[in-house]
Amino acid sequence: MAYLRIELPDGSSREVPLVKRITTVGRSPDNDVVLPHPAIPEAALHVRVQGDSLHATAVDAAFHHEGRKRTEATLPAGGSISLGPVSLSFTGGAAPPASSGGISNESLASLRALHAFSKKLLGDHPIDSLLVELMDGVIEITRADKGLLLLLENGELRVKVARNVGRSDLESAMDRVSDSIVSKVLESRQALIVSDALNDREFGAAESVVNLRLSSVMCAPLVDQGELFGLLYVGNDRVAHLFEERSLDLLTIFAAQASLLIRNAMLMNELRRDNHELRQQLAQGRYGEILGACSAMKEIYRRIDKVALADVSVLVTGDTGTGKEVIAREIHRRSARRDGPFVAINCGAIPENLLESDLFGH
Repeated sequence: MAYLRIELPDGSSREVPLVKRITTVGRSPDNDVVLPHPAIPEAALHVRVQGDSLHATAVDAAFHHEGRKRTEATLPAGGSISLGPVSLSFTGGAAPPASSGGISNESLASLRALHAFSKKLLGDHPIDSLLVELMDGVIEITRADKGLLLLLENGELRVKVARNVGRSDLESAMDRVSDSIVSKVLESRQALIVSDALNDREFGAAESVVNLRLSSVMCAPLVDQGELFGLLYVGNDRVAHLFEERSLDLLTIFAAQASLLIRNAMLMNELRRDNHELRQQLAQGRYGEILGACSAMKEIYRRIDKVALADVSVLVTGDTGTGKEVIAREIHRRSARRDGPFVAINCGAIPENLLESDLFGH
């Protein structure tokens, strides 16, 4: 097991096991390793175990390694860096390899990310935040530097989520996507890996690859019931972190399972939006307990408002089942007697010789 040893300015120290593929370090409580010191940036480092070494990448500020200020460094066992007044050293080695008969750590991480997404899908969470969390999970399990979720809307691909390894949004996301690689996946509907993009025989000369100086790219289709509705696109900008076929397998499996969840999330979002719109329309056409928005009903509402404020007897006429009692209740609810009881009597059920006594007493 690999550990990150932290030595604070007050002399205290602690060791943190590195169980994730990418461990975030910084002052913010959102980090995996929190360093509550004012000199530490909110998001300071991303550290990643690579075999028997640790690769550290600066996020908001550089760190010191071997007496020099750096933004990247690879630490052997026992190696250390300084982040402001805090010293970080790497101990231990690589995590034990997964058993060939069991589930790999990467597959387990993928399943956990899907499980977390599906649990939140059942709650009342905005779809935008759900998709952001899903994309962060994809970046983590594939060890990518950035990732994008693209969905087809009216026949055009649109970026719905664009994130980097620091769990923050990417600016001008569509400008970072290789058109040639995306077109290939849209046409073939098959996941694609370009491990070394600049030296790839098929895509190395593509204008988008050359201009973006892409190092490594993976792209997988999102398909539901035979219909392609989006893409998962991840990339690494550093030659040291090129994708392997195992990474493509993970992304393909993840995309296949995530397709159903994403489509369900989109459908639930549409249902919530339609429900909200219907409720608004219902509220606009409602007058108390009465529903109706035509000109005849608006005239009735105007008359109710007029007579409810007056201390007069009101006769409501109409055929059976037209809602005379509903109108009477609304007049009562809007009158000065609203706090008193409303008594409905079926006069047709009272014998004529008892009607006067029943209504007015002996």
